[in-house]
Amino acid sequence: MSVEATSALLKMSQAALRGVPWDYLVHSALEHVRQVTSCDVAAFYSASNTDGALALQERIRRDAGIDALPATDRFLARIATGEADPRPADASWRYDLAVPVRSGVETFGVLAVAMQREAFAASDRKFLTELAEVLALALRAERHKRAADLIAKQNRYAFEHNPNPMVLLDAETFRYVDVNQTAIDVYGYTREQFLEMTPYDLRAPSDTDGLEATFNTFRRDATTMIDTVHRRADGSRIDVHITSITVERGDGKVRIATIQDMTERNEALARALQSEAQLAHDLLHDRLTGLPNRVLFNERLTAAIDRARGANRMAAVLFIDIDEFKTVNDTMGHPAGDALLKEIADRLLSATRQLDCIARVGGDEFIAVLSDIAEIDHVMQVVRKLEQVAADPVRLPGGDLTVTCSIGVALFPRDGEDAETLIRNADTAMYQAKRDGRSTTCFFTPAMQHEAEQRIRLEARLRKAIEEDAFRLVYQPIYDLDGTLLATEALIRWPQSDGSTVQPNLFIPYAEASGLILPIGAWVLRTACLQNAAWGREAPPIRVSVNVSAKQFGDPNFVRTVQQALNESGLAANLLELELTETVMSTNVERTAAVVEELRASGVRIAIDDFGTGYNSLATLRSNVVDTLKLDICFVAGIASSPIDQAIASAVITAAHGLGAKVVAEGVETVEQRAMLAKLNCDAAQGYLFARPMTAEKFATLLRAAERTHHHRVYSEERRLVRAV
Repeated sequence: MSVEATSALLKMSQAALRGVPWDYLVHSALEHVRQVTSCDVAAFYSASNTDGALALQERIRRDAGIDALPATDRFLARIATGEADPRPADASWRYDLAVPVRSGVETFGVLAVAMQREAFAASDRKFLTELAEVLALALRAERHKRAADLIAKQNRYAFEHNPNPMVLLDAETFRYVDVNQTAIDVYGYTREQFLEMTPYDLRAPSDTDGLEATFNTFRRDATTMIDTVHRRADGSRIDVHITSITVERGDGKVRIATIQDMTERNEALARALQSEAQLAHDLLHDRLTGLPNRVLFNERLTAAIDRARGANRMAAVLFIDIDEFKTVNDTMGHPAGDALLKEIADRLLSATRQLDCIARVGGDEFIAVLSDIAEIDHVMQVVRKLEQVAADPVRLPGGDLTVTCSIGVALFPRDGEDAETLIRNADTAMYQAKRDGRSTTCFFTPAMQHEAEQRIRLEARLRKAIEEDAFRLVYQPIYDLDGTLLATEALIRWPQSDGSTVQPNLFIPYAEASGLILPIGAWVLRTACLQNAAWGREAPPIRVSVNVSAKQFGDPNFVRTVQQALNESGLAANLLELELTETVMSTNVERTAAVVEELRASGVRIAIDDFGTGYNSLATLRSNVVDTLKLDICFVAGIASSPIDQAIASAVITAAHGLGAKVVAEGVETVEQRAMLAKLNCDAAQGYLFARPMTAEKFATLLRAAERTHHHRVYSEERRLVRAV
């Protein structure tokens, strides 16, 4: 091979190594062919775009090595430059020579030459063949380079436009060598700042150990996925998930890392976990006070019983009820009631040990288990502490309030060996504490169980009595001390099928405790008003008094209930007198005064029943305008002979008259009592001396007789004693 041919091949090889463009390679190859072979025409037919090129490629594959293709094969591929066959149509061509340009199984085209004068020499064939091989390699390398460049461009685009931060780090120094715009936006650093930093500069202050572990992972593993915490330029934290891979680059190894901002997802997950934990907590705790509920309490009580049984110790269950809570809740409002419950819950919790458990199991009911009890004295110490913390004044939006608690106690194993029995017996003891006057503690006794069963049966009978309208009213007349009929008091009775009658003092406390007093009280009001209206259609009008319980008065709808009874019966409001106890009048004074004022403004009269038995009798008079005071029977019983009772009665009568109220003495049974009351200027009286409670029919007869005589006369002996006094 000539020096010129060898030089041409060397230049083509160098061009291939430099990765010059496709068209430059083809142009250079054709120039070398013309110079070395002295051919008339040299052309490159591309095999990439036409059917002719594919046919030629297949033909070349069938023919091994160099093929002498006839000049008539005009369907050969188009020339790379896009020109037509360069041979003139009118020329007479004697020899053609075509050599495939291919590498392996990939054919790039055909290198073709034509000679008009003489045939090609063997050296021309060899040169053309070797040049075609070099050209194929060069074209293949250039194609790969173009593909790599395209991939690099695509990768760069993906890098720059990735919605997640992406960074390149030097695999040895871990210094950032490139970052995309998203990383700049998310972290708040400029590109120049990033290029001076390493992941160490992004660490959260508390994550130094985690960062060292990350570097170690980078050094050890080609591909890694880690979760960590980064710090932005403004100091805020960002939770990140980093996926990275080590790759070879022309200038060494780099680490490509994609960073996902997991802050929102982690916060959402944390919220979900918190919600799940809160849900689990709510399932086992009272939402208002945060104390365990009945479900969790039963679990802890069972565990306490098991420990006590194994250690041969005692456990105590305390059932705690806030006295008169419903009245507080109804009169002061639910927000005040909730505030009271939360405060009492905190106080009860502070009075127990950490190993004990206290729970809220009802509206105003709490229950506690005291574990590891050696002596009953320890239970009493805790009880006294509970009573003390509960009795301290509670500051509420409406003012300070002092409450008391009734507590029932049941002991393991004496009063029961399982949770259900102990809770039931402690509840029974608590109700006994209520009946004993509230603000006290009762330990369970077997006798209470029988009474509790009776209470349950009685409550069921009360409900049935309400449904069947089984109650009846009787009426006890009220007279002035000269014997003139003034009014009557409606009293409830519960007749039985055997002819007996259940007295109010036997069933009213149960009605109060169960809440049944509300429908019963409404029935009494309605029935008394209807009956009085019926009497008024046949005789002169007379006033009827109706007793009102604390629960009734505390009902937010109480005034409406009174108005409904008056409207339905057509009774004039001034012919209805409501008797309230001192306890009712002294509870939530502001609300009580407002309700009393509203009732009196409508014409309804107000009386204070059993006056003198409360702790705040005079304060009650000072805070409320009332029409009648009913002097309690305890002062009347000894008034004929006791100077103290006489002095108390005199003071009450004088005070009442000074406030414009009338005084009615209750339980007058002797003429001596009547005579002394008259001497003290008492206004009226009721009791067996005058008349026993009677049916509505009998009272109607009495009323008609009073109309005929205009007054009620008593025995002549009584009149004589009155004159003597």
